[in-house]
Amino acid sequence: MNKKRNLLLTFLVVIGIVIVNRLTGKIFDGLANTYLAEFLNEVKATALGVLGAFILKKMWIYRRFDPVLFKKGWTAAIPLLLLLLWGTVNVLKSKPSITAGPADILYFVLMMVCVGVFEETVFRGLLQNAFHEFFGEDTVGHVLLAVVCGGFCFGAVHLTNATRPGVSFSDAVIQALVAVGAGMLFCAIYFRTGKNLWYNMLLHALNDALSFIQSGGLSGANSDAVISGSVQNGNSGLLFFGQFVFYVAMTFFVLRRKKVEPLLKKTEAEAI
Repeated sequence: MNKKRNLLLTFLVVIGIVIVNRLTGKIFDGLANTYLAEFLNEVKATALGVLGAFILKKMWIYRRFDPVLFKKGWTAAIPLLLLLLWGTVNVLKSKPSITAGPADILYFVLMMVCVGVFEETVFRGLLQNAFHEFFGEDTVGHVLLAVVCGGFCFGAVHLTNATRPGVSFSDAVIQALVAVGAGMLFCAIYFRTGKNLWYNMLLHALNDALSFIQSGGLSGANSDAVISGSVQNGNSGLLFFGQFVFYVAMTFFVLRRKKVEPLLKKTEAEAI
């Protein structure tokens, strides 16, 4: 398939997924249990993501990865794992209020799993791979370009949270800025690990679960309140800018030349 056509088609499918997911975001709100409602909403989103992979004939994203590269590259996630460890320590110190029962906690865990599967399917499995196919993986610059584009698309989509009740536009912009950096780092990890989508899904689920817990996700707050709360808990825009800078710096560290060059693929002209 033509590279431009493939990228355009991927964009259209991803935009369609985001729009349908947003328009159907409240179909389970009538349920008495908000945790169950949020979980079912994420199941629906995950189904949309898998449908997108099927439409684009990219179901291979779930099974095609290089185990040798994964063994060599899984440590690319160490910066993120250290950040998660630091966040976990802070959560334990703050002793957040937890009012959710056992069944609610189960729904919460499953919801986080679905969030990881959905967002990694759409933004790394579909979109990032489309960028790699478009720019190529023959130079460090081309790899970085695909990663940066993937990160910006991930952040841009988070601006749609401004349409949620209780989420201000400024809150959505701040979250989107952090998401750009986080998206770049997730893209970098995905590339360094031989495009192991399952590893990214796990990291993404853990990252979001920690953020939700810090913002009251286990004390009865719905996702709208959690998004607003996650921004308010930062106390200042400077902290969020610091997170953005950290994610971007770690992205370029993970994709430093000596680590990326062995993973580059020759162009057809170079291979001849």
